[in-house]
Amino acid sequence: MKKLERLTGIIYALKENKKMTAKALADFFEVSERTIYRDMDALAQLKVPIVSYEGYEGGYRIQDNYFLPSLRLDDKEILYLLLCIQAGKAIKVPNMDKTSETLTHKLLNMLDEQKKEQFQKILLRVGLNMERILPDCYCDGLFEGIIESFMTYKDLIMTYYTPLRNEQIKRRVTPYRLMFNSGGWFLYGYCHLRKGDRCFRLDRIKEIALSHMDYTQRVVDAYNHKLKQSHKKYKVRLEMDKHLYEVMKNDAILYNGDMIKLREKVEITVETDYLIEYILLAIENHDEVTILEPRECIDSIKACCHKTLQKYNQ
Repeated sequence: MKKLERLTGIIYALKENKKMTAKALADFFEVSERTIYRDMDALAQLKVPIVSYEGYEGGYRIQDNYFLPSLRLDDKEILYLLLCIQAGKAIKVPNMDKTSETLTHKLLNMLDEQKKEQFQKILLRVGLNMERILPDCYCDGLFEGIIESFMTYKDLIMTYYTPLRNEQIKRRVTPYRLMFNSGGWFLYGYCHLRKGDRCFRLDRIKEIALSHMDYTQRVVDAYNHKLKQSHKKYKVRLEMDKHLYEVMKNDAILYNGDMIKLREKVEITVETDYLIEYILLAIENHDEVTILEPRECIDSIKACCHKTLQKYNQ
């Protein structure tokens, strides 16, 4: 990182974090503390109003009223933002089609013609396929309504379609969390109609508006705490063919596992919240993978194989 970029980065970091020590800044920018001290001297010479504190809880802070002028993005930053927009399109962020197109044009127009053409060609060669749910459309104001609820701590009034009963019902919901998961968008919240926590698929929300009823951050924190406490941890131990392990060792389901080398195989122990990925791994690679524990995993594989055999042996 060039010195000018680092000086700008220090200003942004202090504005964001209010106060940081020289060590924290050095760790963040991967430089020595001595370099940070020199950077602070340089910022002082540029009349940037940085206040330094001595002692155990010392550090640096930038005055709250300091105006940070907008800076021109470099080519690498523009390309990164264009790729982020591409990812947003791939996961179909609700109500953001026009915004993404406008932002793409704004970013491309910051480039000269040659670089603009290069970046457009790069974007055509980057493919992202992350969706599994393909909604026809989202209702107007859906994403904005949820974000507004997060900001103002107001409940949501929504009309929700339930396919099983083929009906639309109006509900008041206290939203906890918006997530893209399993290839689609979901809103987790407390349904006041059903008197319990529920998960809502965004493409099934037909209308949405803010309620006059308030909720607090404490409600959201309590949900997150309950979610954390309810997650059961499993210890999965499995044997895997060495060649398959070399192919998969950086996959998320094996990445932090403890590995023991055997003669023709490796033994891996992994802690996880979910067993389904390891069950599928063992079924899809039955010659190369053997689950040793837990018992729940082995029993699920047996039951799956037994039912499948019964179905196709008829």
